[in-house]
Amino acid sequence: MQLAFDRRGAGPPLILLHALGADRRVWDPVMDRLSAERDVVALDLPGFGESPVLGGPDAPAPAALAGAVAAFAGQLSLDKPHLAGNSLGGWVALELALAGHARSVTAIAAAGLWRQPLMPRRGLARRVARAALPAASALVRGAAGRRLALATTTAHAERVPAEA
Repeated sequence: MQLAFDRRGAGPPLILLHALGADRRVWDPVMDRLSAERDVVALDLPGFGESPVLGGPDAPAPAALAGAVAAFAGQLSLDKPHLAGNSLGGWVALELALAGHARSVTAIAAAGLWRQPLMPRRGLARRVARAALPAASALVRGAAGRRLALATTTAHAERVPAEA
């Protein structure tokens, strides 16, 4: 499987894994800083951004996503890269480490650490997102709107460019 990715820098390899509902662009604000010291690869997990959907009976379970990322890392000749992931990306990074495919893991608010599995609500989430898209696009044009829209996930949302 070919995953969509951006790659910059030189040094020890670092793969960045995004959260559920995001794509590799969430790492744009830190790519230059990280790539000053690392070979940084920000990728779209299978089924997100520009990457194809992962098929099979376990898709899109975090272990299956980890398998796809491990295969992708192999295609780039990245043997045991460092991994950083947020939420779902953190869970996938931990699954990669469990399988022996990580030099180190930085898991930011990793998902999957709850007592019971969360029931999927993808259909409802898609309908809500589609309905909210026109209003959300208008809302985030201004700094105050970005602060409101991103208040639970971003410390200085007004610094996030509207197009991001």
